[in-house]
Amino acid sequence: SASSAEALALPGKAVLSAVIASPCEVILPSAVVTLSRKASTAVALARLTDLERAARFLYLQRTAFGGKISGRNFGVVTDRPGRFNLTTLEPMLEDLHIFMQNFEKMKQLFLRPENADLRKQLILEAAIGLGRHHVATVNRAALMTDVKAGDVLDLHEFFKDAAGTQIATAIRDRLEAIEARLNPDASRRKKISSAPSPAPTPIIYERQAEVLCSAPVLRTIFARTDPVRSMAAKARLAALQEGEQRKAERHGRINTRSMRRSYRG
Repeated sequence: SASSAEALALPGKAVLSAVIASPCEVILPSAVVTLSRKASTAVALARLTDLERAARFLYLQRTAFGGKISGRNFGVVTDRPGRFNLTTLEPMLEDLHIFMQNFEKMKQLFLRPENADLRKQLILEAAIGLGRHHVATVNRAALMTDVKAGDVLDLHEFFKDAAGTQIATAIRDRLEAIEARLNPDASRRKKISSAPSPAPTPIIYERQAEVLCSAPVLRTIFARTDPVRSMAAKARLAALQEGEQRKAERHGRINTRSMRRSYRG
């Protein structure tokens, strides 16, 4: 963009030094704007170029505990220099800027209609890796196995009310069909169900977000287009993985105790 080009025209170290000089000052292509209120900060941050956002993020990440306001642990290391160095940071930002320039071109190419089959294949493979319930949330028929390629949602259909309602209805219908097959007498006496789906649309959207976070290429697009939802999905996946790891460790300890008892016996 024009603003990015203007920002790059400035000396790299001068831009970074001005951004880092004070957390309350942000660099715009034309001037330095001093901010004193949160409302002004929000407006100015929205006008930052990608390069300036990257410098600000790296400064907070390296020197301010990642921007955390609690749970900070201070430490001292004597065998290496500080983590934030303008000399080594400038080449990193140049590489990042090249990536961001090419990102929009890559995104437009990847989202062309003729690449729909590729996108759906990536979505389905990511869902399979997460589990059957995730597979059910990325296809219109809410199937857990033997999913048809045409039923898989495309990227632009994620988090849409029409697709979410269709999937929730398909899940409810499938469970009712299973109940009717297992208990036909009760099914004949049963009236038409008006109960909500056992998988409401918010749960469906959460699982869809987790699938996008696990799919190659799509996770990069998702992180830039919907950062809040992407970060929440990553946190859920990390918590799930941690829980599974604790469960495996617990199971391993139980097996070790059993083996010791059998050995003693």
